[in-house]
Amino acid sequence: MIACKNGYLEIIKYLFEQGVTVDAYNQNNDKSPLYSAIEYGYWNIVDFFENQKSYVNKHSTLIGDNPLMNKCLSGEYERVQDLIKYGYDVNDIDEYGYTPLMKACIGGKIEIVKFLINQSNANINNTNNSEYTALMFAVENNHFDIVKYLIENHATLNNKSMFGINELMMACKNSNVQIVQYLID
Repeated sequence: MIACKNGYLEIIKYLFEQGVTVDAYNQNNDKSPLYSAIEYGYWNIVDFFENQKSYVNKHSTLIGDNPLMNKCLSGEYERVQDLIKYGYDVNDIDEYGYTPLMKACIGGKIEIVKFLINQSNANINNTNNSEYTALMFAVENNHFDIVKYLIENHATLNNKSMFGINELMMACKNSNVQIVQYLID
């Protein structure tokens, strides 16, 4: 874990030869070595793990988080592309039912939203454990450009969360006239 956090590729190669796997977890922070390499930006280590055919298409912490979701939320477009290339599932869910697309909508990352929908076949209408959709998160966070894009790409309207609220109610609550008008038109 420390070797991945600090970018020590030669040590990682040695440990790998000794049978340490990429899926081993650190007991202190519950992150896999692969997750740490991605988090700290050591893509040469990520490449090494990928070339060893290490299993990367999984949750990378014990709580169900994964680097793809984090990169979608923070807006690291090129890293999102890399992770998809490495086999991360665009329709994966965390323990709360969030998808990478939902995280991009929360963060207001329009380019990532477009990539996930157009290039990676993300399911635009998935719901999380509270029955929120990506569209609801875009509305709730006042990201008009994403709201418009999702609707243009066939996001369903008038979904109700487990709390009984829909997109229009959210837009009204946020006093977002632009989104209210768009949802009504």
